[in-house]
Amino acid sequence: MNFKSKVATLSLLGTLAATAMVGANGIGIINMAEAIHNYPGYGALELKMKAVDAEYQPKYESEMKAIEKLNDPQKQQAQYNAKVAPMMQQYEEKIGKLQEPMMKDIFERVEVVRVQKGLDVVLATPQDIVAPLKADLAIVTKDVIDGYKK
Repeated sequence: MNFKSKVATLSLLGTLAATAMVGANGIGIINMAEAIHNYPGYGALELKMKAVDAEYQPKYESEMKAIEKLNDPQKQQAQYNAKVAPMMQQYEEKIGKLQEPMMKDIFERVEVVRVQKGLDVVLATPQDIVAPLKADLAIVTKDVIDGYKK
């Protein structure tokens, strides 16, 4: 799962959680994409992630072309399991190691803001989905970003 997919998944999970937790007092909302893109050093991190992409993309494409040439679906699946799946796992591990310190820092900052504002929960939810509920929600993205400077 690449970085954008993780953010999208996190947003979707936040939406589902928001639906399930409508009765909670003090719900905060964070725009994770904005929080991530404003993280100090994100530009350098993004370059490192692009380097990992550049390393794995040609290998992936080459393996997939070889798999497509096989006529038997069972052989295709076996080849995918033997070559592509382990390579993709390595890719995810490398990306994860790059992202982990940043994400840990962001989540810690979200927790600090949640406690400071007395919120029960902070959800990573797309703003357009929660717009009708905005009056009842605390948008904490700016507070998290401002916390990077401390």
